Amino acid sequence: MLFAAVMNRYLWLLVLLCAAPTAGAQDNAGAQANLDSLGIAAFRETCLMPDPGLEKIYEWASARDLKMIEGRARREDRSKGFVWEIAASGETSLQLRVAAEYSLPRHFLACEVMFKEHSDTRKRVEIFFLDEMERRPDAKFDIRLVTAERIVYNWVDGDTRLGFFNGKLPYVPMPPTVLLTLFTHRAPPDVAPATPAFATAERSYKHFVDFCLAPYADIAAIEARMSATGWQRSGSGQNGEVYQRGWSLFDPFNVMGAYAVDVQQGPGYTGCGFNFDLRAAVPMDRLIRDYGLTPESSLDPAPTGTTSETRNYSATVGGRRLRFLLTTSPQTHSGQLTVYNDQR
Repeated sequence: MLFAAVMNRYLWLLVLLCAAPTAGAQDNAGAQANLDSLGIAAFRETCLMPDPGLEKIYEWASARDLKMIEGRARREDRSKGFVWEIAASGETSLQLRVAAEYSLPRHFLACEVMFKEHSDTRKRVEIFFLDEMERRPDAKFDIRLVTAERIVYNWVDGDTRLGFFNGKLPYVPMPPTVLLTLFTHRAPPDVAPATPAFATAERSYKHFVDFCLAPYADIAAIEARMSATGWQRSGSGQNGEVYQRGWSLFDPFNVMGAYAVDVQQGPGYTGCGFNFDLRAAVPMDRLIRDYGLTPESSLDPAPTGTTSETRNYSATVGGRRLRFLLTTSPQTHSGQLTVYNDQR
């Protein structure tokens, strides 16, 4: 009874995270088949992975640079939840959602792949789910509900419940939805799982190149790339002759400093700064090798009592002479690498 109550609470928590209604759309057969395939693969590789866990699923999503729609940690890290967008076609959004509750004596995990504004008209997802249940030797059929508005299957495999849903969600005003779900609870592991790596040197390098260097100095292109990430946006945007915008992504595990991108443009100046944690610093030796950066003289020494360090570089990239400013503060584990072109 207790597990059923917790399972129901998390089911609607996951549903309501992304339940804002939007206009429906009819995808063509090719796009629908592609989303079906992507969703099936994502459910198999995450929710159905051996010994699934929030940390493993977070690593899977991070390795694919999925757009994070929602991310949170509550109650002193005892509860975590994430929503990522895997793909989108028209008004249809394919999402991976996971929530975990770290309470004694049992830990609880909810994992779900949601096809928002989608209908399993060709029964690809339904057939996949039923085939998967047949492959689980200990899975037992529990619920089958077929009405004009929805199809629901529920199977039980030990402490795990697996479900399929196709149709309109009850009590939620939104278009047809397809869900593949897994809910499980288990005793805490003897050894706590390793905290996923929010920031790495490889990820920092890729973010700087993708978000600042590659699109520099096309503000619209930078805006488009950052909008696709789901990072939190700040800044006023265009204000007269001056443009200023920022985006940030915080470590939901509260270990590393945030990633952030800051863009400024005014008469004669365009700069794109990338902020990172020094424990996952942009590897400057690789940047020097890949883009031919040349060290220049440092700026004036920092005022007495400060711990920040600065280094200047320049390079010709894409036929343009660009300058780079690296500022680091070991005391706060913070760093910023800015690419700019100052013609003032």
